[in-house]
Amino acid sequence: MLELHIRIASRGSALALIQTEEVASVLRRLGHDVSVITIKSIGDVDQSTPLHTISRRGIFEKEVDRAVLEGKADIAVHSLKDVPLELPNELEMVAIPMRQPPYDAIFPVPLYVLKQNSAVATGSIRRAAMLKLFRPDLRILGIRGNVDTRVKKIQQGYAQAVVLAEAGLKRLGLKGWKRLNPKFFVPAAGQGALCVTCSSEAPQELKKALKKIDHKRTHTEALLERRIASEIEAGCTSPLGVHAEMVNEKIIQLTISLVEWNLQSRVFVSLKAPLDKVFEKALNEFEKKGGKSVVKQWRTKGVPKLFDESA
Repeated sequence: MLELHIRIASRGSALALIQTEEVASVLRRLGHDVSVITIKSIGDVDQSTPLHTISRRGIFEKEVDRAVLEGKADIAVHSLKDVPLELPNELEMVAIPMRQPPYDAIFPVPLYVLKQNSAVATGSIRRAAMLKLFRPDLRILGIRGNVDTRVKKIQQGYAQAVVLAEAGLKRLGLKGWKRLNPKFFVPAAGQGALCVTCSSEAPQELKKALKKIDHKRTHTEALLERRIASEIEAGCTSPLGVHAEMVNEKIIQLTISLVEWNLQSRVFVSLKAPLDKVFEKALNEFEKKGGKSVVKQWRTKGVPKLFDESA
């Protein structure tokens, strides 16, 4: 096998570097020489602007991918859920490694323990809307920073709890969190998965090497989730959850959740179907249940009052 020297561009947060090392260690086991180049992104530098007010998706990925396109690195590693649904032509997603559990989690206490008017922090519109739907008695606070920073803010009394991705908590080795029921808190498309991007003009031997770290099941599930999200066109400022899970090689379980703009109910689709039929079947069901009109409300009315700004 041809040994390659592969330079990986990564954000500098602890979680991003751990994720990058997941990929780097696999590539090293395959016999390649790997180095990591740390890049600061707009999302890392600006820690004050609430995430839900930033309309442009990909604020954490743009500078990292630019390093690849400018030849400073060969590949980039990203959290798949943060990657824009449509990549520019000059970039190619070449691998999706095996993912961690895609679910949401709450730290440091279970949701049912929280008393009325307790404060729960999140930087996500999807999580905030689901909290408003299932626990309207809670106050929702916005929060920025990496996972370690958010956990420290909670320990310092900023809120009684914070909702984060289980995958990030596990990768950082943090304890004391509880998984939120995925039937209610449906994850974002691609949550828990990583992806590897490279230049579309990258050498074929590099692409061939990267395809060896691709995980077929994760690839199938995650790309179906992203395809559904892209077709629904809900945008990054709407509370859409999409989760796919293969039952066997031919059947897949697909769940779609979109909280209505009034935060009183949601459009919910959950079904099992063959791989070649699940996409069309799920979208038809979503449309029958009024999903298109709910998407239109979120796109035209903007984000309702989700966050308590008095804190």
